[in-house]
Amino acid sequence: MWLVAKDYITAAPEASAILGMEPGNRLWLALLLYSILIYTPANTLVFYGNRNVSPATVGMILLLEPVTGISLDIAFLGMTLTWNIIAGGIIILLSNLVLILKK
Repeated sequence: MWLVAKDYITAAPEASAILGMEPGNRLWLALLLYSILIYTPANTLVFYGNRNVSPATVGMILLLEPVTGISLDIAFLGMTLTWNIIAGGIIILLSNLVLILKK
């Protein structure tokens, strides 16, 4: 996460306008707080909850993560829906269907 943010901030001059802050100490503090307060507890809870579920079910749930992420991007961030995204979503959903039917 840190390397991706660093590369994006240094490569894109409009990053300060998008993020609302200059790529300096405030931004790194925001990324650190995000990782400590949001990212780490959320992933800890997900993996803690996965202990009580079969590996096949966890795999199917994790396969749906990209579809959910893209759906939220389209709904809230105004991302454009393209045929590549639709095809990828269909492939993911079909793979889940195959796993469910094999059970």
